[in-house]
Amino acid sequence: MSAKCCSLHQSSECSEMQKLSINTESLESLTKLTLAILVLRCLFLPQTDPQDWIRLRLLQDHVEERKDTKLQKLCQDVLVNYLRDIGLNRNQISDNEIHQVCGILDSNAFESKTVDGVESRAVFPLSAMVNSSCLPNMTHVTRTDRKMVFVATRDIQEGQELFICYTGTRWGNITRQKHLLLTKHFLCRCPRCLNPTECNTFISSIKCPDCE
Repeated sequence: MSAKCCSLHQSSECSEMQKLSINTESLESLTKLTLAILVLRCLFLPQTDPQDWIRLRLLQDHVEERKDTKLQKLCQDVLVNYLRDIGLNRNQISDNEIHQVCGILDSNAFESKTVDGVESRAVFPLSAMVNSSCLPNMTHVTRTDRKMVFVATRDIQEGQELFICYTGTRWGNITRQKHLLLTKHFLCRCPRCLNPTECNTFISSIKCPDCE
């Protein structure tokens, strides 16, 4: 176990990983491991960091809403089956527990990028509690020390609720609504989504070929 490895996560996490038959000799194996590594790290939290496990379990998993959906089937076929293949014990961690973690990550994880441009997903439990609006008054930034900060994007009055946007602010209504329904399991009713012109931005509109 290298010093660099220990600086990135707890040594107990490596000990748990070493109990599994993880193969990194082929591109296919590496691809599957890349998809599963965050799920694995979360599933090991009861042993490696019980306090973080408690924080993670406070987040919504939407397991019931995901039942019998294509998303659940994809998780079963790709993630759950892979974790069983590498030796994750069904008696210790059930399929449902894996699906719960997958649901938490899909609903609450943030996309993050390192200073080297490597894209990843990360869970910031307190940040995940912030509500969404397609007219947000904040944006989020992940610092080099792997901490998340919120930055105001416009003036915020005292007592005003803070919002971030769970989707792309430049997406049109239909695209945003489909994304939110699929991943967050709600239909947004913010002022922008309820306005046919999207607050006079007309982002979803088709330009008339006869107009200048």
